[in-house]
Amino acid sequence: MRNFDDEPFGSVVDESSETDLQRALTFFQKEYFSGVPCVAGLEIAPDVPGPALLTETGAIRVHSAAATWPRTARVLILHELIHHALQQKDVSDDEDGEPFQAELERLWKAGAYRKLL
Repeated sequence: MRNFDDEPFGSVVDESSETDLQRALTFFQKEYFSGVPCVAGLEIAPDVPGPALLTETGAIRVHSAAATWPRTARVLILHELIHHALQQKDVSDDEDGEPFQAELERLWKAGAYRKLL
């Protein structure tokens, strides 16, 4: 299985790194969520109420402060992709619930978090 380090993401240094995070999002969707429709987009913004969220329209928003931490931003994207995948399957995406935890375990075993944590 490939790892994101095999991809030329570049490094995140400020909110202008949206392109780098978009590449990470594209890779994660292709590698780990291939059977799920893609999210509506990715935005880095200073007004996100928390580190990241999945909007009602299906886009991922990452707070610009969190985007300055490359590994953290990628973990946040994976987290929101789990929410998105579960919503697409019409399954509860409660973070403490079994479906969410099962997705975390699947991603862990697939190597998605290697070199991120």
